[in-house]
Amino acid sequence: LTMPETFTLNAPAIAENNVIDLANTETITITCNQPDYGGYPLVTEYTVEYSTTEDFAEGTTFRLPSSYTQTKIDLPAKTMNTTIIEDYQATHGEGTSPEDFFPLYIRLLAKPSNVDVNSIVSNTIMLNVKASYKTPDVTIPDDLYVVGSNIGNGWDLWQKLAHPYGTKGVYY
Repeated sequence: LTMPETFTLNAPAIAENNVIDLANTETITITCNQPDYGGYPLVTEYTVEYSTTEDFAEGTTFRLPSSYTQTKIDLPAKTMNTTIIEDYQATHGEGTSPEDFFPLYIRLLAKPSNVDVNSIVSNTIMLNVKASYKTPDVTIPDDLYVVGSNIGNGWDLWQKLAHPYGTKGVYY
């Protein structure tokens, strides 16, 4: 087993001269070249780190909770947006969000699976992003109930509303 010093993380094509709106983007696809562990492929676990500072300073660096084993990774943009906004609001006050777009730095940590060695770090890529607060998606309840003195024994009976023609989210 040969441990390389680094490996290559490729910048996505969408990053060139564009601003990525994290709150309204599902995924950002990044790719990397697998580290050269001596000429043969090994199953490698990749961990994604992203930061609002180029030096990945403590307090500005975040790590996605899951690791990946493919060299093509779909980053969850909305999750990244939420993390960045929560951190920004903790620093600047609740209800605030960055005014304009800003650079977001991304790197990967790679480690062969089931091998006791340290992770190696890829090069860093920069994306211009916009992060904004987005209200959580509303979930429509499966069923609604009516309760009160106008049906049965007052508050003891709950009457389920019917769905017209089996339509979800509509009641009568």
